[in-house]
Amino acid sequence: DTDTDADITYTGDVESLINNECGKSCHANGGNKEDPTLASGKGYDNIVGAQSDQSTMNYVEPGDHASSYLWHKVNGSHKTSGGGKGNQMPKGNDCCLTQSEIDLIADWIDGGALE
Repeated sequence: DTDTDADITYTGDVESLINNECGKSCHANGGNKEDPTLASGKGYDNIVGAQSDQSTMNYVEPGDHASSYLWHKVNGSHKTSGGGKGNQMPKGNDCCLTQSEIDLIADWIDGGALE
């Protein structure tokens, strides 16, 4: 939670991480396992301020990563926060993000979840 959090943007910093780690199959257009919530080019509008389908939380609550289900899903705290379910993301052989990647998502959200 530094002053530089506001400099982190979805398109500049977070989108490529999500596309590479989440949008390859499960959350891709026509993904074989899940919905296209994080599909390339659509992710921002689908998650910022949008209600999660697995939790009582929004996927991303700008300014508050602890109230954002996306952060809990990648952090592994989703089952104890907001009634979440399922596996930590990304799952399978790609599980899980590094701590610095999880921190980047938290910093982006805390900085206002800028597009």
